[in-house]
Amino acid sequence: MPSVDIAERPIVYFGAAAPSDIAPGSVPDIWDRSWEIALNEAPQRDLCSVLSQMIGKTLHPKDPAKLTPDEKALQQMLRAYEAFFEDTACLEDMDIRRNEEDKIEAAQFNQRLAQDFTLLGIRRDPQAMEAAEFLVEATNALAETQMQFGRECQRVLDGARAQAALYLTLGRQGCVLAPDPDDPGEVETWDVHGGADLVFLHKEADGKCVIHLIDAKSQFGQGSGGFFIKNDSPRVEASNLSADEENPQVLAANQSIVGQLTALAARGKLDYGEVRITKEDIKSARLRKQTVYMPTDLEIIHLDGTMLPGCEQELIAKILQ
Repeated sequence: MPSVDIAERPIVYFGAAAPSDIAPGSVPDIWDRSWEIALNEAPQRDLCSVLSQMIGKTLHPKDPAKLTPDEKALQQMLRAYEAFFEDTACLEDMDIRRNEEDKIEAAQFNQRLAQDFTLLGIRRDPQAMEAAEFLVEATNALAETQMQFGRECQRVLDGARAQAALYLTLGRQGCVLAPDPDDPGEVETWDVHGGADLVFLHKEADGKCVIHLIDAKSQFGQGSGGFFIKNDSPRVEASNLSADEENPQVLAANQSIVGQLTALAARGKLDYGEVRITKEDIKSARLRKQTVYMPTDLEIIHLDGTMLPGCEQELIAKILQ
């Protein structure tokens, strides 16, 4: 079932302590020198092979005494973020436009990363926050050197931060759900086919429930902008989705999502604050699909998902209008 309350989930990518002997700004030089060594030693010169060579040699050296100072410094960083770097490198080898399994795997990674950032805002764990801050600053520094892998790391981190900030903001206005990233079938239905990174439910002044299927995107590479909302469909009755959706795959996904919401409502799992959302509310709800483009500037959206004063109200107003 979808993650109604993700607070109990483990932190996947920020669980270890941040490196203590490296400054984030020094990472590009350390990385570049180690990368050149791995590039000459890897069996192939593609990104995933070179990164695997670099990680393998650094984390599991035949003779630890022969590691260069750069490699010893890099060892700290890779031990802290091995899962993140390996998963990001794998994205480069995926054909997410044509291969369904690759699409699902990439979506699972993005959902796990977004939930890690969401948990930063929920738990306020100092060690996890420090680890996330180091990773974001280090990958931003890598990206500034125009290194391809650094740009890719920055892109996935920005996308996850945007989704997390959206989740936390909407959670203060209604009920928010995200697919379980460990359930490939659910990620396929919600994210890949349904186009919903998250689902937001709330009741309007007339007591009618509205279901928002939201595709969260960062404004990566577009500078610092405001919030842009694209309404991908008019409001339709959740009981009559076929009236607006002609794609059978998307229609089946949307119907499945509504079915899961109905089951959760019957168990009282969609209530928020003093507001109850029943299965009858879901059956008569209005549904709309939206793409929400979020800024990624750390001065606007902080690592814990909080925003500059006034930004949260602006975002909510645009989504609800």
